[in-house]
Amino acid sequence: MGTWNADSKSESWKESQKKKTAKAKAAENNSVPTSQQDLSQQQRETRDTQTKQKARDKVRAPRRAVITMTVAPGSQKTYAEIMTAAKSKISLQEVGISDLCVRRSITGGLILEIPAKDTSAKADNLADRLRQLFKNEGGIRLSRPMKKDQRNG
Repeated sequence: MGTWNADSKSESWKESQKKKTAKAKAAENNSVPTSQQDLSQQQRETRDTQTKQKARDKVRAPRRAVITMTVAPGSQKTYAEIMTAAKSKISLQEVGISDLCVRRSITGGLILEIPAKDTSAKADNLADRLRQLFKNEGGIRLSRPMKKDQRNG
């Protein structure tokens, strides 16, 4: 068997310790002092908080106007009959609407969307005409939901 030399082991251990300390010193020289790290972290958090606050405070104008239509559960009319009557009696061109998107709401009603900015006057006009058309019909409810500012201040 071979002999074990304590001096050769201790020298290799000393060399490895020197390498470790040299790496640690190099890392210290390259790193940013902790006070500057904390400052940059604090600045980032402040900036993020400010941008979130601005986003919350800013109220965007709606991109489309909406009319919702619901029929009472016991009504004799269906949505298909209501829409065919509305299409035959009301011309969208007279109201000034070039495009109308009809979708289903979560509750099963109809959502009439008028895509484009500043179409609330046209939506109000269409809603008034639909109300006049169905004022004698029972169980048809029309509404014009609008985005409003709820901030206190």
